[in-house]
Amino acid sequence: MTDNTVLSIGSDITGKYPTEIAPFAYSENRDIKELYISESVKKIGAHAFYNCRSIYRLTLKNAAVDIGDGAFKNCERLREILIYYGNGGNLKSLKSILADIHTEVKVHIFYGDGEASLIFPYGIDNYEENTPARIITEISEGSGSLYRESISAGEINYRDYDKTFILGMNVDLYKAGIRIAVERLLYPYRLSEQAEIKYKDFVIENICKAVIMLAESGRSSDIERLTDICITDKTKLWKITDIMREKGYTDIQSLLLDKYNRLYGREKKKYEF
Repeated sequence: MTDNTVLSIGSDITGKYPTEIAPFAYSENRDIKELYISESVKKIGAHAFYNCRSIYRLTLKNAAVDIGDGAFKNCERLREILIYYGNGGNLKSLKSILADIHTEVKVHIFYGDGEASLIFPYGIDNYEENTPARIITEISEGSGSLYRESISAGEINYRDYDKTFILGMNVDLYKAGIRIAVERLLYPYRLSEQAEIKYKDFVIENICKAVIMLAESGRSSDIERLTDICITDKTKLWKITDIMREKGYTDIQSLLLDKYNRLYGREKKKYEF
């Protein structure tokens, strides 16, 4: 561990390659913000990172690592998971982690033949007791549970994930839908033509919000890629360029202005930088 905010387990700088993280090994640690677990680790014990409330990014070099119960329970700030699938691997680790995390999480998976970037929105299952009827009713909040069901037998069923989009939009915040659609278009791993059309139509309808969202995250190169995918209209591209100017994103403004000039020729209107 180079400092108390970045924890690297199994890195070769120590000369040691641990295969297991003991139960409760780092529980209640509020200093760790980034967690890197190398491919040498085959098992993470129960509650190993329980209540580590500051972790926001997790990198797993071994997608098939066995994860014990509650290993990441109450890691409520975890927002990004990077997983390296490897040869002959599976994603059973992701299913276990998402069972502990009910907030929205972005998952980036590095396969041997491509990359996928998926948003798993907020979702939690609650149980309400009906005493007179002597039954317990399951009540789901958010569409996160539906998206999590697309993971089974150690794999993601991308068809099921994409089918959840329309249903999820009926129960989720609109902005979550924009993030889901943008990531699938930017990283179209196993994306069917039908699903691509669905996502593309939605992003085109909300292109200004999508571009602002990416700008706020500092993803200027992704903005260029997204406009390549979703914008063929001269007026719309100019409007987005103007919005970037108004919001002070001058680097993105310049990028989009260059794109506009390449496609449609130089505009007479001049910007003030």
